[in-house]
Amino acid sequence: MKKSLVYLTIFAAIAAVSSAAPVNFPVEFTDGAPETTTWGYDVNSPGGGYFARFTQAGLDGGAIYTGYSTAQAKCVFAGTSVDLWCKTQANGGPFEAYLDDGQATFTGTMNEANPGTCPKIITLFTGLSNTLHTLAIKNTGVSGSDFIFINKAVSEQPSPVTITRINDPDLTYAAPGDWGDQTDDNAINDCYGGETKYTVGGSSWSYTFTGTACAAVYRLRSDGGVVGYEVRDAGSNLVAAGSFPVYIPYTGATGYWSRWPFLLANNLPNGQYTATLTKVSGFISFVDAFYFVPGGTAVSDWSIY
Repeated sequence: MKKSLVYLTIFAAIAAVSSAAPVNFPVEFTDGAPETTTWGYDVNSPGGGYFARFTQAGLDGGAIYTGYSTAQAKCVFAGTSVDLWCKTQANGGPFEAYLDDGQATFTGTMNEANPGTCPKIITLFTGLSNTLHTLAIKNTGVSGSDFIFINKAVSEQPSPVTITRINDPDLTYAAPGDWGDQTDDNAINDCYGGETKYTVGGSSWSYTFTGTACAAVYRLRSDGGVVGYEVRDAGSNLVAAGSFPVYIPYTGATGYWSRWPFLLANNLPNGQYTATLTKVSGFISFVDAFYFVPGGTAVSDWSIY
């Protein structure tokens, strides 16, 4: 059986897929310009930001790196396993990887006295359901001494999974007058579409989709508070509920963490659902986008990232 490949790069293309049933689809989730990336990270902290971008031979499309302890980057992916492509070096640091907002944890290091071929490929999680997941990478080393370098995450899909992104202007707002548009911040270009919606009240937004999984994308700030969510089916039955923080989780933190995804539900029976999200505490919340996995297994145009 012929093995078919689907690649997502920062230059965004959809590869040809054979008509035969695939063995696996290795799919790349790569850092790059805001409209072609699934990674979110701190973009506007003292010292020029927790993460910066750089290029190097062997790192297709470049990478992001940080020397700040506790700095994180996060993305969505779909598949049954996920590998981290990174750069190791003598001052590479330890890191932790978190699956689905902490459902599983991996501990590793990017420290090698004599680094080998770049990139280094580290398998993080296997045996997953072939659906939407979130992945966060955290520097657990010493600030200024230990660095982590993220090139991309690569997942294996036994059958191709579509991920669709809806930007904030196309979501439904319960009280439109309670929401403003933020387009003038110096870090706003790291948000999808170059803007976010924000509220300082207890307002909600929603999106109705047909599919099997969904996630919400927020912009984090130190005074962001908590957002609660519900996912209901077409009969108004509750299928998922919970809450998550939309504030930067470190004392004294400033700036923003942009494009930060939170998994709401996955492994749902294919059907119509409505996700509703409400600001329940804190001063402000910034909505950036919404992800969902439509029903069926057609290959999407990965260039939407």
